[in-house]
Amino acid sequence: IIPVWSFLWSMAVWEYYDYSGERDALEEFWPAVTKNLRGAAAQLNVETLFEAPWWNLFEWADLDCDHRVVLYNTLFFVGAVDAAIKCGHVLEARDDLPWLETLARRLRAACARRFDAERGLFPDAVRADGASVWTRTGVHTQFLATLFDVAQGDDARRLLDRVERNTGELVDMASPFAFQFWAEAFEKAGREDLVIRGLRDRFAPMVEIGDTLWEALPGSRTSPPGYPTRS
Repeated sequence: IIPVWSFLWSMAVWEYYDYSGERDALEEFWPAVTKNLRGAAAQLNVETLFEAPWWNLFEWADLDCDHRVVLYNTLFFVGAVDAAIKCGHVLEARDDLPWLETLARRLRAACARRFDAERGLFPDAVRADGASVWTRTGVHTQFLATLFDVAQGDDARRLLDRVERNTGELVDMASPFAFQFWAEAFEKAGREDLVIRGLRDRFAPMVEIGDTLWEALPGSRTSPPGYPTRS
């Protein structure tokens, strides 16, 4: 129903093992991990981009995600396959590793082909006629492309610079849930200073209220007048 959540589950399997070291749990989950990813691979289109008519949600930001091809689905697919490859090496799953490694390369190449050099950005979605969608481009696709190594080196730095200095040209994050991936991308780039500043800017207003953290970040487009809201 929500493709991103299926990919996050596969990523969570690796994260659980990485934290706990419970190899037995990894063995138990492995058949479901591979089934999940093979099912997702069956949804790839001729461009090797994930295409589905479902609720292509990442978070509550005002993104133009009402399309069958939304690029962050494929980017999270990359993250899920990378996580599965790590699991496969622990389990010595020699029968599964070759197709997973090939799939990761194909997915990365498909996403990279959608980069618009003139704009210096990735589009959020692709229309049925194959044209990139630029109506409301988000920071999300940009920082996920760097987090999952679709954009690397100087290209990744330039993308994160665009995200950092965004003054409204790109749709910003709307939820703490999205912030964790934003933070991981900047931490990976060695920008812990920006992560700490981002935490202060976005979470201090919640802490000052004193009751809870909120599903929508202060100032986000999903917040109606009278923040706080969406607890």
